[in-house]
Amino acid sequence: MNWDIYTDNHAHPSGFYGIEFIAYERRDGRWDLFVREAQGACPELEEGRIDEQHIFLKSLEGPNQIDVVAAEVMASLGDSYDAIVYYRETDGRRVIDRLCEHFKCHRTGFYCIQARNVWEFVIRRKDGPLAEEITPSNV
Repeated sequence: MNWDIYTDNHAHPSGFYGIEFIAYERRDGRWDLFVREAQGACPELEEGRIDEQHIFLKSLEGPNQIDVVAAEVMASLGDSYDAIVYYRETDGRRVIDRLCEHFKCHRTGFYCIQARNVWEFVIRRKDGPLAEEITPSNV
């Protein structure tokens, strides 16, 4: 990525998606939208990869277009990138910690942990087989 053509400004879509979208402001006032994911995490978009972390999607007139383009990309990818609760634990998070370590080692899966009244491990639907290498879903 040639960082010289960009300002220090960046923006994300307002919604939550199963992949990370990020737009950087160029010095000419336009914005470039990327998916920021590890190599192999989004095979459907790999042809636009420009470095280890960024897949170029398109140039935008301004950051107000990010939500629309992100929604279009997600629709084209289908439901395999939808975030789902894969595992819940009420007494600590022993299994969830093992799942996290497994995902960190593979670096191609998306996950987050959320705590409400229970611990929840959230993944993309397509990352189910990676999680199943540790434990089946209990949800």
